[in-house]
Order: sequence, then structure tokens, then C-alpha cells
Amino acid sequence: MANRRGWTTDKKDLLITILQDIVINRGRGDNGSFSSGTYEAVVSKMRDKIPGISLMSKHVQNKIKRPKDKYSTAYNMLNTSGFGWNDANQCVTIVTPKILEEYLKKHPNKNYTANKLFPAYEQLKLVLRKDQAMGNMVDQL
Repeated sequence: MANRRGWTTDKKDLLITILQDIVINRGRGDNGSFSSGTYEAVVSKMRDKIPGISLMSKHVQNKIKRPKDKYSTAYNMLNTSGFGWNDANQCVTIVTPKILEEYLKKHPNKNYTANKLFPAYEQLKLVLRKDQAMGNMVDQL
């Protein structure tokens, strides 16, 4: 299934793989985020792999936003007592529904919720982990 830009699962997987390679090769800025030049490099590499693809760096930036928000929410849940990760089901789990209810009171969101499939989490961990606030800074954001 594809959306307006034609982001099939294969294209999304390729995007994440390219971003992982860039991170491994130290292609991030000192602040941990990607530069506009990085997005241009992603477009170039995607064009090499998929000839004829109609893609610009702004499309790549926009495509990363939702997975980044989902990852951030899942990451924060996993760093909160009462949440865990289920490898078999590829999702964040909760000990009791009350824990999720309390969490959502403090952190209302619609990006991701526990027990919802998120197979890209482990792949995104490498790509996005430096964008996360650490320690007590999380509550200040």
C-alpha cells in the first residue's frame, strides 16, 4: 500500500537503510540531527536504487517526521516504569491498563500507543537515538 508520494514499504525500508548507513558513517551534525545536505544525499542514493523515482529532499524530511514522532513516544514509554518491549509482537507492552492511562494523562499523544505493532522501532533506534533528550531533561521538553 502506498500513499500520495508512493511510499511503499520497500521504499520506506530503503530510506531507513540509507539513513542507518549515513549514521554509521558519521553523517550527522554535532547536535545529532541531519543536515539539509544529508537529505540531498538520501535522495541521490534512493534515485540510484530506484531509477525514475520522483523525490526531493523535502519529501524525505516530511517522511521521517511521523516515524520520528512514533519512535520518540515509544522510546519515552520504554524508559518509563511499567512499560516493556515484546520482541515477538514488535510492540511496547504495559503491565496494566492503568499505567497507560496515567502515562497518557502526562503525555497526551496520538503518535503511538502501547500494544500497537511497530516493527521499525529497532531500525529507527540507530537512526534517531541521538535526537532523544536524556535523563531528567525529558520532563522539561
